[in-house]
Amino acid sequence: MQGRKRPDGRSLVRLLLTFRRWIGSSWSADDALDGISLAGWSWETVLSAANHLLQPDGDLDSFQAWWQIAGRTRGAVHLPPLLSFYVNPEGETLKSALLQMGGYRAARWRGLILTGLTGCGKTALARALADDAQVLRAFRDGVLWVDGSRQPQKEAKRLCLALGLERAPGERWVECWQRWAGASERRCLLIIDDAPPGPTLTSFVAGLGSQVVVLVTTQLGIEIRAAVARWLPAETVMAIVVGGLAPAAGRKLVELIIGRALPEAEWDAVQKIGELLGWHPEALRQAAIEGREVGWQGMLGELSAGRMPWIEIKRSVMLQWARLDHGQQKSLAALISRETLETGFTTAEAAQCWQVGTAIASRRLWRLEHCGLVVRETTTGADLPRLRVELIASQVLTEHIQQQEKQSGDG
Repeated sequence: MQGRKRPDGRSLVRLLLTFRRWIGSSWSADDALDGISLAGWSWETVLSAANHLLQPDGDLDSFQAWWQIAGRTRGAVHLPPLLSFYVNPEGETLKSALLQMGGYRAARWRGLILTGLTGCGKTALARALADDAQVLRAFRDGVLWVDGSRQPQKEAKRLCLALGLERAPGERWVECWQRWAGASERRCLLIIDDAPPGPTLTSFVAGLGSQVVVLVTTQLGIEIRAAVARWLPAETVMAIVVGGLAPAAGRKLVELIIGRALPEAEWDAVQKIGELLGWHPEALRQAAIEGREVGWQGMLGELSAGRMPWIEIKRSVMLQWARLDHGQQKSLAALISRETLETGFTTAEAAQCWQVGTAIASRRLWRLEHCGLVVRETTTGADLPRLRVELIASQVLTEHIQQQEKQSGDG
């Protein structure tokens, strides 16, 4: 099927009929579909070709009934509510990675880690993909959602009951899940939202079949990637940093929320706000809600003065700050204190700030990038790559650091 001459659909159906006669009942429709999908054939293509074979054939009727089994899709299980707005052009890139196969019954990417700053749209991106028709068709055994903050046994029970699974005598719900998800024919997408390192990842990722893909959202990209790679081959696990929107996508998001197109005069103010926010999706949403009611100039003034006007954004950033270890907090605080907002810094300048070698500085920056707290600027020509502290984090943490310094001085 992958030779120089690709068979047409009808020839493929006849070939599958022949294989079915030879192999017998031990060859399932899922076996056949998983085999031909590597050559680019889809379930729909085979069904359409079978329906167009005109000669009456009892074997063909039996084949069509057999093939319908491979076309079943379980759909989505336990999805959270869909947001009333969603804009993220990166969805197609992630979907392509989700669907890519590396061989017979082997996903190319078995673990995908969506990491980044709080509020940057990781969960929204995963939730949107869970509704995608192509994703639902590809993952015939379902798109399954797990809340990473919940107790693993309770989540496993909830998932198994929704899937209609029955426990063997003496079997725990987590073991029931692992038995089902470990089958070689299993083809599902498992989404674990906001997963910390620990029992939840182990319970759901250990022993997965090679066609199961796990998508994890987190603020701790490096730690979660390492934890997932305990159970999946490291070369099949990839971390993807989700950052701010492009200006065009940011404008679209604001227009969705305010319910009208932005005239160019108004867009000038919104664009300045977007730039001061690093086009952070959740902060833009807050800005759009406020701008719809009272206009843009007040918040533009607050942001220009270096003040974050939304308490929920502050709380979220401070929660992420609290998740960092002391060394990361110290490194980030030093960058914020020394950074020039207009120019950012190079790896060498960060090394000088921290009084360490460039190799150590590069590693620290890499870890902060995978938290979404440091972003790499696009550069052209021979300029050295420049980085900066993510603008939302810089604004919130500057206030926090200044307060701490004041308290230390008063003490």
